[in-house]
Amino acid sequence: MKSITFHARKALILFVVLAVFCAAPALASDEQKTHHRIGGWLGYAQSYDGEDDYNFVSLNPYWSVFLTDPGPDWKWSVELAVEGFYNKYVGDYSEYFEVGFSPTFRFHYGFEKTVSPYAEISIGALYNNMDTDATHSDLMFDVHWGLGLNFRLTQDLYLSAGYRWRHISNANSHRRNPGLDFNQAVVGLSYYY
Repeated sequence: MKSITFHARKALILFVVLAVFCAAPALASDEQKTHHRIGGWLGYAQSYDGEDDYNFVSLNPYWSVFLTDPGPDWKWSVELAVEGFYNKYVGDYSEYFEVGFSPTFRFHYGFEKTVSPYAEISIGALYNNMDTDATHSDLMFDVHWGLGLNFRLTQDLYLSAGYRWRHISNANSHRRNPGLDFNQAVVGLSYYY
């Protein structure tokens, strides 16, 4: 089986460097209170390339730690989430599903305010049972970036809504690797502690 391409390795190295860089401020300060979140996303995604329409609904539970202090001022904070996902395809491809996980970095501005924006980026791995022209491997890789808003409902409860652009492919571990691209809408609820 062909190894992961040079570009996929570069992306993985960049992701690890970003993780170390973002974790450094949190590790350097013993006095900072560590903040966490536990929550989940519900989503709907639609592919936008290729000849076929691949649509799925998703359930994404996660647990996260803030690597930098999230508040209370208007400032940037970095959150690292371990996010799992179960994606069930609908329509003509309803027999297909995906299950996997993706470490996700979220960059918040003014997280502890009533309404705050965020951006996110993620690289993960997944298993799928798809047997289509777009996928040629059970083991696939997932990349997404997104934008959204957090709405603070109570001291500890947040509602979030956002957009994700998502790409899956086998990272050239198989001879054919067309992959799939998706637009995804997500809404989530989380407990902040």
